[in-house]
Amino acid sequence: MRTSRFAAAGIEQLLGIELPVIQAPMAGVQDAALAAAISNAGGLGSLPGAMLNPAALEAELHTLTAMTDEPFNVNFFCHEAPVVSSEQQRVWQQRLAGYFKELGIADPGANAASSREPFGKAAMSVLEQFRPAVVSFHFGLPQPAQLDQIKRWGTRVLGCATTVDEALWLANQGVDAVIAQGLEAGWCVRRDPWPQAPLLFHRRRVRSRLCAVRRKQLAATILHRCGAARMQQAVAR
Repeated sequence: MRTSRFAAAGIEQLLGIELPVIQAPMAGVQDAALAAAISNAGGLGSLPGAMLNPAALEAELHTLTAMTDEPFNVNFFCHEAPVVSSEQQRVWQQRLAGYFKELGIADPGANAASSREPFGKAAMSVLEQFRPAVVSFHFGLPQPAQLDQIKRWGTRVLGCATTVDEALWLANQGVDAVIAQGLEAGWCVRRDPWPQAPLLFHRRRVRSRLCAVRRKQLAATILHRCGAARMQQAVAR
């Protein structure tokens, strides 16, 4: 069984890490401590920024940089934020009120601190102060101008693709790696995702496009829950 060059060594060299391990960022359930522990152990720790306001993001980045000198990733979402009217807010709170009462928990209301904000100017301003080694994007595609600004810092950029078209778009924009994520990932995807198998089937097409655009190869990081054996089969060609 042949091993992908990126699976064997390239991803470590690309990201400046010792081990080919990227910790998945988990918005709302982790902080800087987990990311620092992974980075200090030789992998790429990831700090989720999607549920952090600018002040909280800055505080977490100060904590993270105090805990590790190793490369780490900061992750953001690129979705289109829904517009919720006060009437919609009232209706959903009314419908769920019984569950809140039954479980003895407070009605969260319109708690801005728990919202998932798409990557924007405020987060970019904070991020520029730290210029992390890696920035990654999920749930949509970042704006080309955002990618250009981040790449000017010397930061590596990872983008998540749930369709072949998204993967090709990311390749054409010059990202350093594409995360091929199918609907097997617990529907942690944008919309209308492909199963993972077709995405993997087209990975050579994506790599070829990237070579034509940048004369570099595409490092594809495959993240899913199918076990080590299937992952090895997926990346071995």
